[in-house]
Formats: sequence, C-alpha cells, structure tokens
Amino acid sequence: MSRTDQGFDGDDEPVLDQYAIAVEQYTEIKAHIFHLWNTVPPVDGDHQELARFREEVLRVSNIVIPTIRGELQVVDPLSLTKIQQNIRTAALHDLEVMSEQLYNLLRSLPK
Repeated sequence: MSRTDQGFDGDDEPVLDQYAIAVEQYTEIKAHIFHLWNTVPPVDGDHQELARFREEVLRVSNIVIPTIRGELQVVDPLSLTKIQQNIRTAALHDLEVMSEQLYNLLRSLPK
C-alpha cells in the first residue's frame, strides 16, 4: 500500500488525515492481534498471565476495534480515491472478522 493510498499525500485536509490515521491504527492493531493469536498462554500455566492476556483481548475487542471502526466509518467515502475506498471497505470487513475471532478466542479460554 503506497503512502498516497494511506492518505499521506501532503494534503492537510482533515478527512484525509483522519483516514490516514485510522488506516495506520488498523494496520497496527492487525499486527497486534496476530501477535495475540501467537502468544496464547497455556491454559494450565500461570493464572495471572492468563488473566492479563484475557484483559488485553477484551481491551482490543471492546475498545480498540470499535474505535478504529468508528474512525473509518465517519470518513466520507466520496472524499477518497477508489483505491482508498477499497482499502477502507476491506479494513472495515477485516475489523469485523477480527472482532469475531477475538470473541471466539475468549470463549475458548478457561474462566
């Protein structure tokens, strides 16, 4: 994805800045969720570690994803290029999928 597709085109328009920030946050949280999936603590391991992991999954699921989704949704698609519109649409879909995956991950953890 080019910097222009991300919204970093030297333009100071607030809509593009908001879009660029939201896409950057989306990219970062996608990597963080991948990291979470690869670092699930053992269920028979340290209970404090499992509790911290559960807390982080809840934070991402209940706060971070909805915040990024909201930032992307308020951007007027008509102010974006076609490529940016496609990226926005794909990101919104991915956030929904990631939210469902985190919900399933939480359900699989022991209480």
